[in-house]
Amino acid sequence: MDLYTMGQWTDAIENLSVSTQKKEKKLQELSTLWKFVSTSREFVTINGDFGLKYNNEEISTVVTDLNLIQSGYSDVLEQTLQETELNLLHNQKQGFYTLTLYKHINNFTTNGLLELQEELLLCSKGEMVHYCYVKEFNRTQALYHKINTNLKVKEITRENVIEVLKKEEEKATGTNKKWLILTLDNYQSKCDHFFIKDEVLYLPFESGYDRVFIFDFFKSEIIELKTNL
Repeated sequence: MDLYTMGQWTDAIENLSVSTQKKEKKLQELSTLWKFVSTSREFVTINGDFGLKYNNEEISTVVTDLNLIQSGYSDVLEQTLQETELNLLHNQKQGFYTLTLYKHINNFTTNGLLELQEELLLCSKGEMVHYCYVKEFNRTQALYHKINTNLKVKEITRENVIEVLKKEEEKATGTNKKWLILTLDNYQSKCDHFFIKDEVLYLPFESGYDRVFIFDFFKSEIIELKTNL
């Protein structure tokens, strides 16, 4: 969808005879769908009813937030850094390290944390390779051995997804194919990154939706979950 069409649809929403709150929600959904379509590697478009069209088939689409504002912070990144600290200490590379990651890296998974750990060890050796996670890894001589980062991480658990699926299940009506887009917003959830647990990535969910996606709006990351329709 081009910017001209986006502007036309935005104007149409602004002219609806509904409350300001409903207009804002509709505009947010349109913005999410636009970014989702732009990010997707599949040929997906937005139809006139603010749903999606895929392979010339109309898709009934529900967009909702996967809001983790009530969830506590995870120590999964800290555990990875502590393991790296032990490895550095074993190799006589003790010191105070300041870690900076690239802003738009994908959210963490178990495999992703292992890749991060490998990058940190390569950094400590001064290896000149392409780093996907690590932007800067600076060492200062100090008596206190530590990898310092102020990043806040929240876990996405199976229960988090099931809770939203149950809440949105009643919207899965009609005869069209049905997609559910669970949107991540680190500002809304008050964290820097999410950690998506293996039980979310690899175990299927019971759902009335044909396809269920986790979509990080700011990172432009789409993850399709397994479902048992």
